[in-house]
Amino acid sequence: MRKVKIALFGDHSVGKTSLIRRFADDEFNQDTLPTLQSEFISRIYNYEGVNYQIQIYDTAGQEKFRSSSYALTHAVQGVILVYDITRRDSFTEIESILANIPRDRRIILVGNKSDLGNDREVSTEEGTRFANEHDLPFFETSAEFVSNVVESFERLIQMIRDNPPTEDGIQLTEGNGNNSNQKKGCC
Repeated sequence: MRKVKIALFGDHSVGKTSLIRRFADDEFNQDTLPTLQSEFISRIYNYEGVNYQIQIYDTAGQEKFRSSSYALTHAVQGVILVYDITRRDSFTEIESILANIPRDRRIILVGNKSDLGNDREVSTEEGTRFANEHDLPFFETSAEFVSNVVESFERLIQMIRDNPPTEDGIQLTEGNGNNSNQKKGCC
């Protein structure tokens, strides 16, 4: 079974926990408590006929806790950057969060709470422009109404599957450790 590790990063109250709960358990809770330290859930997920063991890390969004969460970026293969379309400050914060993520990680951008479009402060065009400037796939989601939640996670799983990130210059791939083309001996 393939293992995939994903972390969600974004400002406080953008809906990271709600996105995870919707994807992993198909649940939504309006009264989610703030995440104060990194937590993760593990699920078996079938994508295109292949079972994946997915670990999804929920990170603290408050600035004072965020720096400790950045250590996770070296332990995961994929990152979902999340902002709230009704809070411009959460969108502005994405640039500094992105700067702390190794560029060899697979990354997507998510504008959450699309169900609150009447209160929108960040246009779809702004999200698209930012994503294009940084070569990131972009989704607007609603954890409450299940809009694009599964699609965004599956896109990231696909990116990790098709182009695994590197770690210290070594590409991470599935295998049995047996390489018949490997040279024998010392020189």
